[in-house]
Amino acid sequence: MDAQLMDAAQTDCTKAALLPSSLALTIYRRGSFYIDKGMGQLSEALAQRIVQLGGEVIAASPVKEMVYEQKNWHVTSKKRNGAYDVVINNTGISFGRGTSHAEPKTFSWGAFRVDALLNDAFWHQELNARQLPFALQIVPSKEHAVLFSDGHGPVYVTFQPAYNQHNERIDGEIMMTCSIHANVEQWGQYSKEEYKVKKQQLTEAILSEIQKVVNIEDYLIYAEAGTPLTYKKFIGKSGVGGFPLTVRNAVVKPRSVRSSLPQLYIVGEQSFPGPGTLSSALSGYYAARAITHAHPLT
Repeated sequence: MDAQLMDAAQTDCTKAALLPSSLALTIYRRGSFYIDKGMGQLSEALAQRIVQLGGEVIAASPVKEMVYEQKNWHVTSKKRNGAYDVVINNTGISFGRGTSHAEPKTFSWGAFRVDALLNDAFWHQELNARQLPFALQIVPSKEHAVLFSDGHGPVYVTFQPAYNQHNERIDGEIMMTCSIHANVEQWGQYSKEEYKVKKQQLTEAILSEIQKVVNIEDYLIYAEAGTPLTYKKFIGKSGVGGFPLTVRNAVVKPRSVRSSLPQLYIVGEQSFPGPGTLSSALSGYYAARAITHAHPLT
């Protein structure tokens, strides 16, 4: 139960709020599922819909500055400067006081992950032969100090068909993604050499835990690891799990999609109802509803 709560509520049964935890565990009873060709196609469909409705999609243009003047947000980014009636921050990154729920002292987990390619024979000889699900959750033995000292313990693993950047199936390959919870602050304290050693140790430890459950050694083609610092480099933040759904965060003082600043909304894993794909999507719906009520379409 703690392993499942750590994935869905970002905390264990000693601190998790009852209502969201109950819902999370109910969802887990139905099992995990995989969207064919991955989540990227949903982003592409959303981008196409925005264009159809007269909007504009500007990719790879990080915001550098946001200033509220004359009832508009003046936004400066790499590719575009402009004034906007409403701004939605769904990045989890702060652009100044009040623009994000992720204040410096707010705790959230990071992740250590390993992405690997396996020979396609694995799919037929291991998964199908043993009737294993595509997603596994493994709780390491207590003596595995390498995993427990860095994260909370559970190893999450998924096996999926491999696709290239054009969403075309790659013959002969299976993609494996595995991760554990990681302490963000801890990774920032390592020296360059310590970082390299720790990264290798954790990679080997995770693959070793998976091997105890299902044979991957005979099919492994390639593996590469990422740390909270890797997330920081590529997506701008090292915390990726949202806030733990404790009684305070989920019940007493949940973080609304509305911010303390005018015409600025905050959505994603930081906002109510919390972490996870379903919850993040729902926070976007709440923000959209709040915006259309405040600014009726004409």
